[in-house]
Amino acid sequence: MTNETSPLLSARIQEFPVTVGEAIQEFMRISIGTTGVLYHYTTRAGLEGILRDGGLRAMYRGCMNDGQEFTYARRIIDEVFKEIRELPEIPSLTMRLMDECSVNLDHNEADSHDSVRAFCSCLTVSRDEENHWRDYAEQGKGFALGFDLLEMGRIQKEKLESARPWLCSMPVLYDRERQRDLIGGIVNRAISDVKRFKTHFSPEAEELTAFYHRVLRKAVTMLVACIDFIKHPEREVEREMRTIADPNDGTFDVRDIRYRAGDGVPFLFHDFRDPANGQLPLKEIIIGPNAVLKDEVAFVERLSSDLGLCFVGGVQPRIVGSSLGRWA
Repeated sequence: MTNETSPLLSARIQEFPVTVGEAIQEFMRISIGTTGVLYHYTTRAGLEGILRDGGLRAMYRGCMNDGQEFTYARRIIDEVFKEIRELPEIPSLTMRLMDECSVNLDHNEADSHDSVRAFCSCLTVSRDEENHWRDYAEQGKGFALGFDLLEMGRIQKEKLESARPWLCSMPVLYDRERQRDLIGGIVNRAISDVKRFKTHFSPEAEELTAFYHRVLRKAVTMLVACIDFIKHPEREVEREMRTIADPNDGTFDVRDIRYRAGDGVPFLFHDFRDPANGQLPLKEIIIGPNAVLKDEVAFVERLSSDLGLCFVGGVQPRIVGSSLGRWA
């Protein structure tokens, strides 16, 4: 092959369709019982920051509340890989892919520079839930902010279509079998992609190797992202929905990394506002069960007025007290 044709061949290799990224799509569906609102439980200071800035802080994934969740997720990945390796007459290509995925995952966990580039913010479909009040909202003295799911989806779709940085969102998986299906699906699609390339494009070693590494990078990116959406079944009460920006595949613009005052933990700002008009898709604000209701209602109304906030459709979010309230 001449040097003159190499750039053209490289472009054709990049254009060959890769389906491994589609393995996650069926797991992105939100449960049928969802009301169309996603909630974020927070403190008084957190509420003020979210309303002022128009979005959430997505924290460095290595500093999430539950430090054990990454260990659990990696264990699920290793279990699935081990079972596939033990299948009779496993193709050498499958074995190679899993071995190299494992090496890359180990590298990602050990290299803080790579890991710091992935950021996550947390929401939930659970409205007015006692555990969330206790764990994330000052023992019930804070707030739960309800964001309109359809409006958030519309805003992100427009960002994606215009090639602006956008957010990947999906429900956290708590069922072990679904977790295993997700990991196995990524491996199977990656193998299928390489086989299709060999059959329909080129069986030549040089071209096949180049395409294989393209698929490998995508598979590792998907596996790293999936770690953020796999949690132990005992945490299912949280019914969590995570929004993540993982730029390891080059999709996201993460130059504006900021650092939290006090501990220096890096974070990325997730802007929820409509870029066309600055409207925030906030539908409801719930005041915690251990807060002073009248004081907090006045605080939210005053803050909203002082900031000159605008909301989707010009409709102010309703402000209500928790049904669990033991009002002071």
